[in-house]
Amino acid sequence: MRDEVNYIVEYVPTYEAGLETINRAEHDVYLIDYDLGQRSGIQLMTEALKKGLKAPVIMMTGQVREGVDMEAIKAGATDYIDKADLKPSTLQRAIHYALERDRVARERERHAEQFKILHQVDDELSQVLSMNYVQTMALDLAVRLSDADTGYIGLFEEDKIRIAKAIGGYSDLKEGSLYPITPLIKEIQDDLQPRLIRDVNSEKGDMVVHPKTVAQMLFPLVSS
Repeated sequence: MRDEVNYIVEYVPTYEAGLETINRAEHDVYLIDYDLGQRSGIQLMTEALKKGLKAPVIMMTGQVREGVDMEAIKAGATDYIDKADLKPSTLQRAIHYALERDRVARERERHAEQFKILHQVDDELSQVLSMNYVQTMALDLAVRLSDADTGYIGLFEEDKIRIAKAIGGYSDLKEGSLYPITPLIKEIQDDLQPRLIRDVNSEKGDMVVHPKTVAQMLFPLVSS
């Protein structure tokens, strides 16, 4: 059984009444006759668009005039119907298509606006927060949450690791210092999983950055 759709229709007989009705923005879709006497339905739609028309428009005409359909679409109509071919099923499909296309367009606009806002926030944060500040805050938070004595961010340089940022209790752990890396680093990079080493002196292949280190947490960081 075909689902029935009920519509509430409001009819107005003149160009002026049509423009006034459209400006109230109380309808989901507008069916506009192309032939409105001295003026056309395209003129009405164009004027309504300038005044903020958002709902979809279906242009209807009984004139046999080449190019009217493309003229209507280019002017902003969602669809075009020749009244000579008009029947309930055709009209229902046109209305359904117009409403669905409008829904998709509004959804795209909403997502585009959300992306624009996120992009603006990202730009503002990038301008306000320096990388040094971000690294320091992230490292300080990690050290406090893990109840560690010290922490550092290391950058790999071939077979060595350079301390890019260090905080905590080891005064001789200097930023810019280079330390040799071991096979353990390669394993963690391949696994892409963090690893907690509780006893760095007994773990084979570990990396002791500082001689007083008793445990360390290593995180593989991937950047692009």
